[in-house]
Amino acid sequence: MIRMHKLPGRKNVLTLAMIALSFAPTYAEDVWRFLQVDNVEIISNRSEKQLKDLHREIYYFNRSMELLFGGNYVRTEDPLIGLVVKSEKEMANFSGEENHIISKSLRRFGFEQFVTWHRDAPFHSITHRNLNKQNPPFWYKEGIASLFQSTDVRGNIVRIGKPHDHYVDYQRQAQKPFKVDFADIFGHHDAETINDPIRSIYLRSTAWLFAHYCWFGKHELREKHVALAAFPVITEDIFKQVFGFGFRQLEANLQNYVERMNYRPIEIPIKRLGPLPAANIQIAREAKWTGFHARAYYHSDQIERARELAQAVPAEDPDRLMAAETLWGISRVDKNYDDEARYREEALRLGSVNPHMQMLVVDRQMKDFREAQKEITPEGELPVLPPELASEMLTGLVPALKLHRTHSHAVFLAIHIFDLARAEAPPQIMHIFDIWEPHFKRVSKETDDALQRIRERQAASAVPDRA
Repeated sequence: MIRMHKLPGRKNVLTLAMIALSFAPTYAEDVWRFLQVDNVEIISNRSEKQLKDLHREIYYFNRSMELLFGGNYVRTEDPLIGLVVKSEKEMANFSGEENHIISKSLRRFGFEQFVTWHRDAPFHSITHRNLNKQNPPFWYKEGIASLFQSTDVRGNIVRIGKPHDHYVDYQRQAQKPFKVDFADIFGHHDAETINDPIRSIYLRSTAWLFAHYCWFGKHELREKHVALAAFPVITEDIFKQVFGFGFRQLEANLQNYVERMNYRPIEIPIKRLGPLPAANIQIAREAKWTGFHARAYYHSDQIERARELAQAVPAEDPDRLMAAETLWGISRVDKNYDDEARYREEALRLGSVNPHMQMLVVDRQMKDFREAQKEITPEGELPVLPPELASEMLTGLVPALKLHRTHSHAVFLAIHIFDLARAEAPPQIMHIFDIWEPHFKRVSKETDDALQRIRERQAASAVPDRA
């Protein structure tokens, strides 16, 4: 990582020039290749042979997951993007971390990207993306992703179940002040945070341990582990209903299990998963790898590097979209709302499916509608949202509602749209509202009141006429 030092006295032109050169887009002299496997798009400076190995690992990992999860494991239309580099030093450059991080998932303003230097494929990020059809809760999604990240696809067998050594050590040594009780674990939302990093690690490691216990320790509990995730709210009574015992017994079972780690892995023969198609590997266009680099710098708060690279992509380039989206994200960090509007319009015109961006368009529509209704709506009454506008707004919210556990504001907007439109919410939307109802009861009386009005209207419409 380059550290800039203030130069004493007059500026030394030669020294400044050398610093500028060292700050220029890094590793441009490397050959950057583009690899696409299913819905995963990777830019890498590794050799073609190494990328063929990576292609094989990702391909057979996805086929294994489809075999295990069936229709619940779905490749998304919008790709998961990643940067795979050759060394830990390069990883530190892009991630902004210097503490021996193997892989890092980066999320910000609806963008998602992974950066890694490790030889193993980024199975954790891929699992998060594809095992999301029903938008499962945090404990399930994080537990399963951590469970399958150690999958071994080398040789002729896919082996699944290797323990997460760091989490095993942590669970064996965890002290009570840092523990998170199961009511918090099962009630945690992606959009909520635990500020204490030690408690956060405990939450994630417990989610992994619970998954490993159900899948590999007591494999007869696998179906119950999956079934539990379908409940919108999980209390101890619900847990007892599914598993037959309560939280205290669960804690004792997990503690006993982690001390012994006596488990049976899943092994799937490669020949059962079908032939391997040819790898789709190409030399990446400069605008393509520049966009991936800019996005990684943006995620790691290296904003000036990100801006420099994104602005270097010509407006007419066919790979301009990622640069436009990154510049939109940077303008939000800068709070430059003129640039934000300009780059948002450009990105949407180029086909962006960023859920946060589209959600903010709907947020603006809602604010404009409420402002326009202030003078014409009688005091004490709610304005009526026209059906056409309500439909347009809900269409814009669909990408964020599919990921509602990380987009609480999308749920907030959806509740108010259905309320003001006096519209009936379909069952899948009501399921989302059920999940978030305890949250809004705590933080927003206005939103909770709106949700109760929706419930009352739906209950009234369900009563048959007795004429």
